Amino acid sequence: MAIKNIQIRPKGDGAYSDVLHPETYAGQVKFAGVDMVKTHLADNAPHREAVSIERKNPDDDGIFTLIEFKRADGTLFKTSQLNGTSPYTTRTVKFYDEEENLVQTIQYSITYSDDEVVSEVIISA
Repeated sequence: MAIKNIQIRPKGDGAYSDVLHPETYAGQVKFAGVDMVKTHLADNAPHREAVSIERKNPDDDGIFTLIEFKRADGTLFKTSQLNGTSPYTTRTVKFYDEEENLVQTIQYSITYSDDEVVSEVIISA
């Protein structure tokens, strides 16, 4: 088996192939005996994209302070929580694996101008 760096990208015909080695298709790629590309392609949320979104915990002003993002199978993969009281100065985002175990937490500092959010900057990851 040859070892080489690959960069799998979608082709116009719906297939996936290696940018650097166009003769290599995603279906041919194996990692430690497991077909990781097929697993990756089968996951409808591999890049933290939501399937279902539910807004929860509205404050007195009607601002939802918690947003949950779930996969098609109903498992939680991301939460976004506003911290403190309005105007909220920080937001915490948590990512979960398929078994809903916490895998990453990122905290953002929120900056406002005229009561509108103008930036969110990572303060811890």
